[in-house]
Amino acid sequence: MFGVYLRSEWYKKTLLNIHFDHHVGPNTPVGGGADLDELTSLIAPIKPGFIQYHSKGHPGWTNYPTRLGGSPPTLVKDALAIYRRVAEKLGIKFTVYYSGLKDEYAAREHPEWRRRNAKGEFIGEDVLCPNSDYVEARVLPQLKEIIEAYNPDGFWFDGDCWSVAPCYCNSCKRAFMANYGREPPENPQDPLWKTWMSFHRESFVRYLKKCADFIHKLNPNCLFTSNWSFTIRMPDPPPDFIDWVSADISPTHGSLQASFEARFLSTRGKPFDLMTALQAFTWSNTTPYPKYPVHLLQEGAVIMANGGKWFIWVNPLEDDSLQPSHMRIVAECAEFVRARVEAFEESEPFHEVALLHSALNFYEVGNGLYDYGRVLDPLRGAHKALQELHYLFDIVDEETLLGRLNKYRAVILAEQSIISRTTLENLMEFAQRGG
Repeated sequence: MFGVYLRSEWYKKTLLNIHFDHHVGPNTPVGGGADLDELTSLIAPIKPGFIQYHSKGHPGWTNYPTRLGGSPPTLVKDALAIYRRVAEKLGIKFTVYYSGLKDEYAAREHPEWRRRNAKGEFIGEDVLCPNSDYVEARVLPQLKEIIEAYNPDGFWFDGDCWSVAPCYCNSCKRAFMANYGREPPENPQDPLWKTWMSFHRESFVRYLKKCADFIHKLNPNCLFTSNWSFTIRMPDPPPDFIDWVSADISPTHGSLQASFEARFLSTRGKPFDLMTALQAFTWSNTTPYPKYPVHLLQEGAVIMANGGKWFIWVNPLEDDSLQPSHMRIVAECAEFVRARVEAFEESEPFHEVALLHSALNFYEVGNGLYDYGRVLDPLRGAHKALQELHYLFDIVDEETLLGRLNKYRAVILAEQSIISRTTLENLMEFAQRGG
């Protein structure tokens, strides 16, 4: 635990950081416009705590010359190395984006690694199973390659918890049969369906731990997180191998979602950030349009007022050059942060109201996996009402609630129909004492 605590100390001291998002394809001129001095001059005025750049996006093609398959034929320069050198010139930290369970190149190359539905058909074009050989044969060797060549200060995995679905590939069926002595259920009405969902949650966490442990063994100081893991959509307590909690929130409705997530993440016992996009778009329509700076400042203020770090998502051009106008807007955001550093630095919310988010209820009422849909609507509604009434409140899981119950004057259960007996008994005592 002591080593874990020390590893994340530098991250805790950051306030605003930049993610350079570049999912490349086979015809992308990767690195062609990445000039070390120009990139350094554009980023320097911002003074971020760290910058992050892609090593491999969802298409599976890499932003560096990998020896393991997926290096684009049109790769001009090693963009990952150039952005690494920019961080060194600026004297800041450098983290690496890595698309984990979404990899279209690996899916085409090794269909045996892909997820399948109950009919044996492939799920999607790029989703891979954490129980397949993909992790051992591709992910871990690629992580080793990146650590040895670029020595990053951290990894930010993507395409993980939000891509998890019931998988009926041979690896999953064999593992389930070995543990439970029967074929996986295909019907949600089957008595073993909840066990089948739990099996996939456990498989996913084992995959995260395998990757994190591998990274920490190669470099004990290298941080690890997985996008959206251990957020509201995955309310399990964050384990020791997770160094910080992070999520890329809605590029359009960021301030509302930032409040929703930050009020929960501030209670998780881990440092956290939320990533807001420099431009607005929806996940179904990725055509971007500019945000006014005030839009961005509202998002950042909500995140940082709740004790989080502000992670700004910037898209380089296809050749990995940066638009000066974009970087001027990020610099304006940085000035906003620096003017309020005393308020934001190591701030902790003080609240008197708790809004309960029970993992038991979430997995029972939802789809049993990392559902961000209607199961969360009661929580979203209560959050919006409390926010508009200007109450100061936390969103807490059951374990956190019990640990700080005496600090609250009121606890709200927004359709949390399934909670543990221990929580129920403690809430009854809380009410009898006047809560």
